[in-house]
Amino acid sequence: LRVELGRVRAYAGLDANISATTLLTAARYASLAAKLSLFVLTLPEVVESAGAELAAAEGAATTAEVAKIAASYKAMVSIAKEAAGLITRIADLAGKAQTGFTMKDAAKLLAATFAKLGDASLKGIGQTTLARMGDLVKLAAFFDDFKAMMDAAKDMEDATNDNIGPALAYAQGQANYLRALRDYRNSLAALQAAIDGCAKKPKPVAPPLPKKSVPVAKGRTLVVGPFDPNDKQTSGFGPQGFVYDGQDIVYTIQFENVPTASVASRAVFVDDQLDARLDWSTVELLGISFNDRTLSVPAGLSTFQTTTTVGSDEFPVRVNAALNPLTGLLHWGIESYAPDGNWPQDPYSGFLPPNKNAPAGQGRLSFLVRMKPGLANGTVITNNARIVFETNDPIWTPVVTNTLDAAAPVVSVTALPASTNSTAVTVTWSGSDAGSGIEAYDVYTRTTTGGTWLLWQQNIAGTHAIYTGADGADIQFFVLARDNVQNRQARPSAATAAQTFTTIKLDPKTVVPKHVVMLPMVKR
Repeated sequence: LRVELGRVRAYAGLDANISATTLLTAARYASLAAKLSLFVLTLPEVVESAGAELAAAEGAATTAEVAKIAASYKAMVSIAKEAAGLITRIADLAGKAQTGFTMKDAAKLLAATFAKLGDASLKGIGQTTLARMGDLVKLAAFFDDFKAMMDAAKDMEDATNDNIGPALAYAQGQANYLRALRDYRNSLAALQAAIDGCAKKPKPVAPPLPKKSVPVAKGRTLVVGPFDPNDKQTSGFGPQGFVYDGQDIVYTIQFENVPTASVASRAVFVDDQLDARLDWSTVELLGISFNDRTLSVPAGLSTFQTTTTVGSDEFPVRVNAALNPLTGLLHWGIESYAPDGNWPQDPYSGFLPPNKNAPAGQGRLSFLVRMKPGLANGTVITNNARIVFETNDPIWTPVVTNTLDAAAPVVSVTALPASTNSTAVTVTWSGSDAGSGIEAYDVYTRTTTGGTWLLWQQNIAGTHAIYTGADGADIQFFVLARDNVQNRQARPSAATAAQTFTTIKLDPKTVVPKHVVMLPMVKR
């Protein structure tokens, strides 16, 4: 604060110099505006008087001289009207000089106009005629005054430009001073509040240490003060987070004000930068919860705002969540606020207390998004989020991974012999999947070519099964696989469905004739 006070004294001296220069500049512009305004009022009279002089000269001049004077007069009147319009504009703008107007461009236009005026009228009129045009002599004299005023305007413009840098420095210094003064007042108010509440509230175990953190296991961070052991989860199968093409990916961000924290947190900010290979238009906010409050977000929204309260604190809480559709940045802001709109000054206030009575000190945010269509099979997308408690250093969540599994598994069935002499037929198969892996198989069978396929084994995890048939039966099989993200192998057409087949032909010696009765052996 002492440093800022020293700076503001220097800025105040600079401000005085700028103010003096500005007043002088404004005075010069006002003088110029007055002269220009007077000239605008007298210019028509000057032109009219010059016309009268020309008319009087017609009687003594030759026909050629009259024609030349008339042509010059017409040109002078046209250009004088143009000059009058420009001067009117400049006079109007000069009156607004204190708003930052510069006459640089206008001066160039006006100088060019007067140059045309001099070439077309004054130079085109003979010396004899000039002697009869006293008013035009006044106009010529004004040119000198106008040039001096333009030079003064240029000097004022240069002075104004020279003051821009110091003025900006002064404005920045004033902002720094006000910020330091605000922080000082906030600290003073917090100190007074702590003193006033000393008799009512227990002494904190330790003051917050917002800049120090200690890494702990499982990708979490243990911090002292209102900080969190953050975490992030994603949907998907296995450590690689396999998802099928078009599947919703659900991200969940968790934060906590640890039980050992000494104060509650008044604000938590979370940023999640989405990968460019995610379809940002599919983002949908799902849930927002903290302390004892769970907010219901209407379906389909990527932006949400509301205010609410928590049972552990008297101050209301405002919640803002929004996706930037141009950058893919998803931001949440959860803040306790006092009647003046700022954070409460009471150091014990805040919507997220130390998590001594879970889940009072916990928060949870979730949303869904999908990958863009047409990505290559095996595409890997990682994501993590940044969490900031009040004005402390950001904490990053662990990185989570999702992998696109867009390919169906492949099954190979072991060929059976053309015939078997057993009614128990063992069907064996194997499968492979380059992504999430095979979850289960479905086995179909039929007993006649062209007949109806029947589901024999459903959701079987193994790779073999025993089929019991009858003598003479022609048995056909095919097997389909499903992987762990529900990609299914395409079912073949009925004509090519059979992957293996066999015919049961029992040996006659093993067949018991129906008219023979088998009796048990009895020992005599």
